[in-house]
Amino acid sequence: MQSNARHSMAQGVRRAALPLGCYYAVTLLLPLVNGAGESGAFLDHALMVATVPLGLVAIVAAACEGVGRVAGAVPLRRTVPNPTAQSTRGRGPVPPRMSAAREAERRWLRRLVAERPRVE
Repeated sequence: MQSNARHSMAQGVRRAALPLGCYYAVTLLLPLVNGAGESGAFLDHALMVATVPLGLVAIVAAACEGVGRVAGAVPLRRTVPNPTAQSTRGRGPVPPRMSAAREAERRWLRRLVAERPRVE
């Protein structure tokens, strides 16, 4: 159970690696290149910039792990096979069947269109 949480956190850090790398480059490397490394305020800034995003990633990963466990424990809905995904001897997908009410409505509309007077 604990290894799942570690795996989830490691996966979260991997997903956030590129954005965090860009963030660290802008907030830490650029000020260092410009000479801000000599001030004591930069050290406080660097400490906060380095720890807060990683802490947020860990919190979000733990929350996602918890939601995943709750969602996995409670079945949300029963899966039903998709009727359009089945193929009948190479003739393409099977169209879904219409309900009786929808079929009656289509017949009524066809009759109505066929009986309407033509304007010429």
